[in-house]
Amino acid sequence: MLFLSCSTLTAQQITQQFTFTQNDLQISQSEGFDIVTLTQDDYLNGEIYAGKPQLPLKHFKLLLPKGASATGVNISINSEQQIAGSFYLYPVQMPVYPNYESPPSFVEPDPTVYNSNNPFPADNILAFENNGFRDYNYVSISFVPVKYIPLSRQLYLLTNITVIVNYSITPLIASHKLRPYGKVDENAYSFIETLVTNPIQIGTFYPEVADKIVQYRASGEMV
Repeated sequence: MLFLSCSTLTAQQITQQFTFTQNDLQISQSEGFDIVTLTQDDYLNGEIYAGKPQLPLKHFKLLLPKGASATGVNISINSEQQIAGSFYLYPVQMPVYPNYESPPSFVEPDPTVYNSNNPFPADNILAFENNGFRDYNYVSISFVPVKYIPLSRQLYLLTNITVIVNYSITPLIASHKLRPYGKVDENAYSFIETLVTNPIQIGTFYPEVADKIVQYRASGEMV
């Protein structure tokens, strides 16, 4: 089972901890390869990864302070567990586009990766992107929660990791809200609550908005 702990905030840095167990992984076989997936999540894909080991991905969104933008994301591996067995992982295939052309040919394993004892991927953080929605700033992050040693076919699950987000804050020009808080703002607040992994920090990062929403929910009137 996957557990999410509350993120913590320090000066210009926020962290999010993840814990995984072997029950979170699903392993199957296809065409002589092993396919490893993470329960209810994605996997490595796309043209730039064609021929590379297809590994599971974890996506999440982290709320940032008002006016903040992530400048870098790192991962700290606190513990890992080797999965028993030998795994010849299925290679990432070329995307199939709905243009009525013949499907692309099967992409064989990339020998520069599969014949190496270097851990794959070299960086478990795959990508991050800054986003905004109404009053809120957040960062979308994708990471690989496993480590694969291709030549020896060893697979490790990262059982406890900390994702570290560095950010900077751009001072905002003070502006007066032209309308009172109401249903539209409550809908935005509710959307963010369900979108990010750290909704408990809305009140810390956006105290004015949070206070107004609490008042609105209590009275049902615009404030």
